[in-house]
Amino acid sequence: MDKEPPFDGPALHDEVRVMFGGGGSMAAPITPPTFHNDGNHIMSLNRFVKWLAEIAEEMGVMITPDFPGAEVLYTEDGRVRGVRTADKGIDKDGQEKDSFEPGTDITAPITILGEGSRGSLTKTAIEKFDLRKGRNPQIYSTGCKEVWKIPEGRIRAGQVYHTVGHPLKFTGNEFGGGWIYALKDDHVSIGLVVSLDSPDPTLDPHRLFSEWKQHPFLAKMLEGGEVVRYGAKTIPEGGWFSLPRPYMPGAVLVGDSAGFVNMTRLKGIHLAMKSGMLAAEAAFEVLLARAGQEEPEPASLEETRPYWHKLLNSWLFDELWRVRNFRQAFQKRPFGFLRGNVTAGLHVMTGGLWPPGRLPLEEDHHGIRKISSKTDPSWKAPPKAKPAAVRTAAEVAASRKDGVKSVAPAQPPVPLPEPTVKSEGIVFDKVTDVYHSGSVHEEDQPAHLVVADMDICHTRCTEEYGNPCQYFCPAGVYEMANTDDGQGRQLRLNFSNCVHCKTCDIRDPYQIITWVTPESGGPVYAGL
Repeated sequence: MDKEPPFDGPALHDEVRVMFGGGGSMAAPITPPTFHNDGNHIMSLNRFVKWLAEIAEEMGVMITPDFPGAEVLYTEDGRVRGVRTADKGIDKDGQEKDSFEPGTDITAPITILGEGSRGSLTKTAIEKFDLRKGRNPQIYSTGCKEVWKIPEGRIRAGQVYHTVGHPLKFTGNEFGGGWIYALKDDHVSIGLVVSLDSPDPTLDPHRLFSEWKQHPFLAKMLEGGEVVRYGAKTIPEGGWFSLPRPYMPGAVLVGDSAGFVNMTRLKGIHLAMKSGMLAAEAAFEVLLARAGQEEPEPASLEETRPYWHKLLNSWLFDELWRVRNFRQAFQKRPFGFLRGNVTAGLHVMTGGLWPPGRLPLEEDHHGIRKISSKTDPSWKAPPKAKPAAVRTAAEVAASRKDGVKSVAPAQPPVPLPEPTVKSEGIVFDKVTDVYHSGSVHEEDQPAHLVVADMDICHTRCTEEYGNPCQYFCPAGVYEMANTDDGQGRQLRLNFSNCVHCKTCDIRDPYQIITWVTPESGGPVYAGL
């Protein structure tokens, strides 16, 4: 096979575009050094991963994409010994079908968790081993992305735009920005990233993405084109001080699972690759020490600690340490974006020396503004979120077989302003974009989005926050729908819409939503 990576082409032209709400825009007079892409190439991550997978399989690596990891396995003394895959053949009510197959246990002397952002296995391992002790909490943004086929000549080869401003306000409290990358064959990758620590309970990343596309600078580029693919993902953006300890007895964390992202550059793939290489070196040393053993035992904490030392002695540490307080600067309110730009600019220019020390961070859901201060003594306290374990979704489905009795008041949701610009064929509703994502799930399986207590949704959350889930989900999974008698509203989970972004697991103000691994299904990442 051809060993040349599937590049779309070199990045040749960098520009930061400042977008204004009135429809105007301008090129920033200076492109910050963090947005220089000299020597970089543009390509689809999906095609790159498939290319790597073919090479790995040629070398004897077994890849099992149809068997998602659903639960971490531990030894009696608490070491990670592997993962259990998801059960197959469970119906929507949590009962075993004739085709039922229990999950398979896959064990190893060392397990490398690289699930991406807010991984369900990683989440449970971090909690079990208290890996965030003494660290800042992790915070996230949600990015909505599309790949378009546009008319010839709309964008030059190798063009890379990053945008700031509209639809995010310079005087607002949302951190984020957009990108436009020129791909080969007149394709472009576009996307908008929006922070999830916004105080606005109606924050809707997909809506903001749609408003961004309606700006004349982008609309003129897309007009007459067609969407090839849609997707959405969360990005861990807390930086160095938000990293959990990335090693534990029997396992290590890599990539977005650990939080290796440089938000000054809006890049993390190179850091994920480097952490994976270092984890492979550490794993090889563990395997060498067990050569000849018939049933090698899982690695101890002392045996996984060298991975941490390798990270500290690599350029990965150097890159993240220089921007260790960057993202924290934008969480100071009011005027978080403006204040953050000043502090973060000084931070980057001084190589991390100013501001000194460690700036604090607050978890994304902590700062959401309540729309009502009303309280009711009958309201229950939010329960602990359900564990991300193999049988969790099935157990919850079985417990709700006869439905949920509570209802929310029969009132309309918080009204949102109409978009200022209408662009036919450029902006789509969430359900249409789910179609563009290719996301498909077997309907007769338990919902993999597990809400610990629906009563909280219908009472406290309705009153206090106006049910933010119906806004923040970029796929329309959460819907406050009228009951059959029209006397109230209930939360409806359209789980088959899910594009696996994990936004709900992060931004829910009560932290009672758990994303667990579905039996099968999900979005198609081809071209993204």
